[in-house]
Amino acid sequence: MKIYKKVDEKWVLKVQSGAVFLHPTDTTWAISSSAFSSKGYQNLQLITKEQSNEPTTILVDSIPRLKKYIYQLHPRVETLLSFHHRPITLLFREIKMLPSHLLDHNGFAAICMVQDKRIKKMINILNHPLIYKPLKTSLNSYATTIDMIQSKIKENSDFIYHPSGHLFSQPDVGKPPVIARVKTDGGLLFPKN
Repeated sequence: MKIYKKVDEKWVLKVQSGAVFLHPTDTTWAISSSAFSSKGYQNLQLITKEQSNEPTTILVDSIPRLKKYIYQLHPRVETLLSFHHRPITLLFREIKMLPSHLLDHNGFAAICMVQDKRIKKMINILNHPLIYKPLKTSLNSYATTIDMIQSKIKENSDFIYHPSGHLFSQPDVGKPPVIARVKTDGGLLFPKN
């Protein structure tokens, strides 16, 4: 399997055609494809069906890109996103210009703003969001190294993006993003664990 160390416009454009690939996020390894590729979405679902039944998350690189796909971003939420160091997945009731199959069974879209500059660059070159799912090991913990990813998932992916340098932000390594539903008043509702 091809492993890329740098963001390359050629392979990023393959993602637009539905390529599915492995990469680090801010805290764990994940599998991704283009948010606009139905082929990529279907492949992502097939590859991860034994991993979890969690909804697919939309990954954006910036607040301006987030605003492009939601109807309104409350100023309180925008401020939170500007200062929050750990990735946070926000559940929005409505989205625009994104495929409806990205909504969960309750009609919410899960959107996460990535912090890692290398992943931001990739989304910027792609010029639209990715969809992703964090990967788990056979012991049901989150994968924090490429070796922890199950071989079946590696074999069914098109390539790996493994950038040079330090991966993951400490002390959140191995933790999934915080999840919160955005209320109409700009407040956040955190699910009870």
